[in-house]
Amino acid sequence: MQTHLAECITSLNNLKEEASLAFQKFSEKQLNWKPSPKSWSVAECMHHLLIVFDKYEHAVESGLAKAEKITTPKSYKTSFLGKIFLSFVKPNYKIKTPSPTALHPTQSTYSKDIVFEYITYLERIIYFAQKAQDLSVDINKVKVPSSVSKLIKFNLGDYFKIELWHNLRHFNQMLRVCNEPDFPKG
Repeated sequence: MQTHLAECITSLNNLKEEASLAFQKFSEKQLNWKPSPKSWSVAECMHHLLIVFDKYEHAVESGLAKAEKITTPKSYKTSFLGKIFLSFVKPNYKIKTPSPTALHPTQSTYSKDIVFEYITYLERIIYFAQKAQDLSVDINKVKVPSSVSKLIKFNLGDYFKIELWHNLRHFNQMLRVCNEPDFPKG
């Protein structure tokens, strides 16, 4: 078993459960409420993550389909570019890192369906991580282009860690929105 993948799968499953419990009961008003005009709502955070995943999904699926099986699991090694990208998505960040405009939410109002779409997206990432583990692929060899540029590539291990940290970062942001004093009640 690949420890890195097992840890990512467990953490993503925990996040999926927490997000489901936290946000499925929200009204559209709560999902779309913003602390300020320049801040993102809970729904906008979710949509941003869906946009980013849309840029990765085909590459991850394709990489897994072409990956060689290995008999002895290799330890995950963070790539040079992976380290750089991971520094931008740390869950408990000190400095706000702006995302590229192409990855910004495209609407200002979302229906309650955004929560279902977000949970389904988390399930999809978990599925890919589980598939990588079940196939015993070398997560250091399979390359995935970044959502920012096809010239920048990460290994599959980096991808899963980036997804996890990016999701944790925005989950924390969503919780901060919900804890704002003016956040709508029920």
